[in-house]
Amino acid sequence: MNKIQIHFDGDIAKNHQVSMRTLGRTIFHLQNALDRAYIENKYGSIWKHARMRAVDYEESTFLVQEPAEGGYVLDFLANNDVTKKIVDRLASAITPALEQAMQAGEEVAQSLSQQIETKKMQIEKEIIEPQTYEQLMQNPSAKVIRRYGDRSITKEIDQILSIVRSKHSGESTFELVAYGTKSHKFTFNKK
Repeated sequence: MNKIQIHFDGDIAKNHQVSMRTLGRTIFHLQNALDRAYIENKYGSIWKHARMRAVDYEESTFLVQEPAEGGYVLDFLANNDVTKKIVDRLASAITPALEQAMQAGEEVAQSLSQQIETKKMQIEKEIIEPQTYEQLMQNPSAKVIRRYGDRSITKEIDQILSIVRSKHSGESTFELVAYGTKSHKFTFNKK
């Protein structure tokens, strides 16, 4: 069984309930993230404004379960190989983004400047040859395609997290659990 679980806790979940606005935005953006993971899995890449086709819905559907207590907990279930790949892709996009966010911002900035200097040196010593924009667009590397997919999926999750970051949410948390090939648990607070 493949499962996605959302869990709001803290000030945002009053009496084991959340507002319709909170739930609606969460489900909307979670579905968009899952759709992007599906498209990339099925077609090999994701592109700007990519949308699911009606024929794609049946094999990628997660069914909404009854809410459970413990803050506000809601499960979405599916049971096929396609949905397992969708859940795994979702987790593989979130994991590095979360790890990077947990690092100090200064360390990331220094790392980027070091990468730029390394690339400049490699170009000067003709170790690598820079490509034109047209060349990159005609033949993007798998790494570039994967990074675009990661950003496409994580921007939807970030929209969910904006709910928890809001000053109106007080001290709240959002937890996303993805059960595919493995179990992945992501917990977010205002920070």
